Amino acid sequence: MGFLRLAVGFRSFLGKSLPVTLMMAMTVCGGCQSTLRKPAEADVKIIGGEDAGENFPAVQMIIAGEMLCSGTFIDPSHFLTAAHCLRSENGETPELSKIKLATNSEQPLQVDVHAGYGSPPRIERNYDVALVTFKPNTDRPFAVISRISPRLGDWVTPVGFGPARRLGFNLFPRRRFGKNQISEFVGTKVFIENHSNREMRDRVLLGPGDSGGGWFDSRNELVAVGSSGNTTESQAVLINDPPIREFIREVLNRPGGLP
Repeated sequence: MGFLRLAVGFRSFLGKSLPVTLMMAMTVCGGCQSTLRKPAEADVKIIGGEDAGENFPAVQMIIAGEMLCSGTFIDPSHFLTAAHCLRSENGETPELSKIKLATNSEQPLQVDVHAGYGSPPRIERNYDVALVTFKPNTDRPFAVISRISPRLGDWVTPVGFGPARRLGFNLFPRRRFGKNQISEFVGTKVFIENHSNREMRDRVLLGPGDSGGGWFDSRNELVAVGSSGNTTESQAVLINDPPIREFIREVLNRPGGLP
């Protein structure tokens, strides 16, 4: 369950060229809403799969220090992503000045990590979720959170900015999507199986840069967030699980979304 760490020497380049970043071939990491999209075929993947084009506009790429992740706006101000994208291995959150949207370099006003997540190396993936608050923008596209919890075997669509190939790198990451069936529920987490075998063409394979992204149901509504994973399986946190739902509600109900 590793994440992508960008080369330190590449950070100044990122500040000038958006959204340019080096996508190294590393351990597969996980997942990364949207509106209209053409029907997904059973053989699409994020890696080796389908470019989202102008679809899924609520899914954006965020840079946090040396981390590159995906995430989803759930209203004009709040960006939902994974806690592991915003809390480093030493348990610290990057300064706000080092966090920005890759599309326009917009910087946040506040970062909230679920209190139950903890700090590496003692983390709890049941609470691998965070909210990043930006200045409200009424023109910003955002996703609808589903009121219906997914069931075992339901198809979900992960969306993110991971690489198009299992090996190599992307200098210009693009939104990609694929789909997979839910294989398991454990605590607040939902799982899908990954298949790195090239003969397996009916499952999503997530890659570095997809971390933090959302999973969407057949109605294109957000059901899970904070993807992480490996070559065997990927997991995300169920938004409708009570401790996750309450965390989101508390942040959104604060005046201006700030403490």
